[in-house]
Amino acid sequence: MLDPFMIAGVIMFLNACLHTFVGGKQIAQPVVENRTLPIAVRETMLYCWHVATWSLYASAIGFAYASWSGDSVWAVASGLVALGFAAIGVIRPLVRDVTYRVLPQGWLFVPVLMATLWGLLAG
Repeated sequence: MLDPFMIAGVIMFLNACLHTFVGGKQIAQPVVENRTLPIAVRETMLYCWHVATWSLYASAIGFAYASWSGDSVWAVASGLVALGFAAIGVIRPLVRDVTYRVLPQGWLFVPVLMATLWGLLAG
């Protein structure tokens, strides 16, 4: 039987890997190399990138634990993280007047939310 929380966890893990390996190369590395930014701005941006990295992997682990233990509280907590990432990622391009081609990341969390809701409703 398909476990919705495990599906959510796998998708979240894949998002975390995408963030780490693609985002690391395309986003974090250019920030590291940028010497025109004030040091406080550069280092804060890198700190935020690492916080996002941790949040993604921790949420994937939370979904996996919810799947394994049957404790949906872990899925709710991880799902709230996914909800935040999705909401910010889907709304921010509209507010900043950029296309989803520039900032598509928010849409990666919609399937995580769908699997989370599936698991909670099937409960």
